[in-house]
Amino acid sequence: MKRQPESELKSNIVKWLNLQKDTFAWSQITIGIPDGRGGYRRNPNKGAADICFVKCGKAGAMEVKMEKGKVSPEQRAWLEAFDAAGGKAYVVREFGDAASVWKEI
Repeated sequence: MKRQPESELKSNIVKWLNLQKDTFAWSQITIGIPDGRGGYRRNPNKGAADICFVKCGKAGAMEVKMEKGKVSPEQRAWLEAFDAAGGKAYVVREFGDAASVWKEI
């Protein structure tokens, strides 16, 4: 079975999260910010999680990585800071991981 691209997985997770009761989710631009000239300028939030959500007043974040994808040091630091601030941050590698995270929060 062919795996879906990471961008499609992120989109499907956000759509699913927003169908869940008492949940609001959004994805973040993590590759850089379009500069209007066909390029990108550096994202000032380097390392930010791909998806953030709130469920019943509790904050969650997901860094989406494919099976062999690696979390960068900046991403690890962001996830740790999110946890330290009272949120729950996770690395998810497939849709089932995201559903489990949502149930846990």
